[in-house]
Amino acid sequence: PGVNRRAMFGLAGGAVAASCGGLWILGAASPARALIATKAGQRLNATLPDGSEVTLAPLTRLRLDFVGGRRAAVLEQGQIYLNLVAGDRPFVLRAGDRVLTADSGRFQLSLSSDRPEVVVEQGGLTIGARRGDKTSVHVGAGQKGDATATGFRVMAADVEAETAWRDGRLVVRDRPLSEVVAAFNRYSAERLSIEDVEAGARHISGSFRYDGARELALALATGFDLSVKRSADGVWRIRSSEGSAKLR
Repeated sequence: PGVNRRAMFGLAGGAVAASCGGLWILGAASPARALIATKAGQRLNATLPDGSEVTLAPLTRLRLDFVGGRRAAVLEQGQIYLNLVAGDRPFVLRAGDRVLTADSGRFQLSLSSDRPEVVVEQGGLTIGARRGDKTSVHVGAGQKGDATATGFRVMAADVEAETAWRDGRLVVRDRPLSEVVAAFNRYSAERLSIEDVEAGARHISGSFRYDGARELALALATGFDLSVKRSADGVWRIRSSEGSAKLR
């Protein structure tokens, strides 16, 4: 878990159909139109047909469309980080009911419950609706944008913390444990479970390897006065602790 794998794509050649340790590269007519997917605890670095580079987080599905001069993709689930090079056409990326358009730059896109979230490290991009609504929003470097029930909001982003998963780490700064556990479970092959409301509401900060559940469990037990026990099914169960902290 957590080991980088690399896939290379080209515009020539036949269909790609490969499986390697839970990584699938499934081609249609050519590698320019393919599905890339990762399992829990796995990351993938891939070079796209236009020379751009993408990193897939665990549990991600990205469908490419570079046929006929297009530069396009659909994020079906999960999270990607894209280092986009300039090309003859803008890059068009669909996620949920949104369309993101950019010429070049570096940004991260996540999709959860059909609601996309983007973090821009360099450059900028435009986000619009796929159907009906013609309004659009610009997200620039150092900003974060996420979809809401009524539109798309833009705010300042902690880019370093938001993108630390590319180095196999989960960085959190004063976030509720319930949110941290949800993020950890997205990236890790191991699972954490919060067993009571009080534990989930506890705010924590830190930097943790997402392939090291025991490291995080130990930090919670010793630094945040929580009781952490690994159950027979392999899940780390977290409870608020009365008295001394425990790790079992």
